[in-house]
Amino acid sequence: MSIKWMRAELKRIAEKIGADDEETVLVMLTVVDCRVGAVEEEMDYPKTVGHSFNYPVLGVQTVMHFPLCTMNSYDAANLAEAFILHVRAIESLRRPAPVGVMDMRPFPSAGAWIFPPLADGQDIKNHVAEQYRLILEARHEHP
Repeated sequence: MSIKWMRAELKRIAEKIGADDEETVLVMLTVVDCRVGAVEEEMDYPKTVGHSFNYPVLGVQTVMHFPLCTMNSYDAANLAEAFILHVRAIESLRRPAPVGVMDMRPFPSAGAWIFPPLADGQDIKNHVAEQYRLILEARHEHP
């Protein structure tokens, strides 16, 4: 599937459901709740399975991985969307801003940033801002 085809298909779907005026932030290709506690007796997912997506951070494509052993798809999508909105708020991005596309992977890509889950009571905006800062620090420490 090409990006051009995907954009056309997303536009068609948005028009069909009446959401074509809203800005798209994140496209989720796979949704599953396979936290260890949720499927312990039913499936044997490795702890490396998770959602991954690429998004430019200061112009460099950065792969982020959200392990499903620590969060479900809903939590991963919320963190990814908050991260994208944070990047859009502080960086000068091209217009239209890039859209994140999240998919499921059996293991993180080489060099992927492993996104930790949101702690109880932690503010999502502060959490993604901290992850953004840590990504930049890691990039400078290990270019």
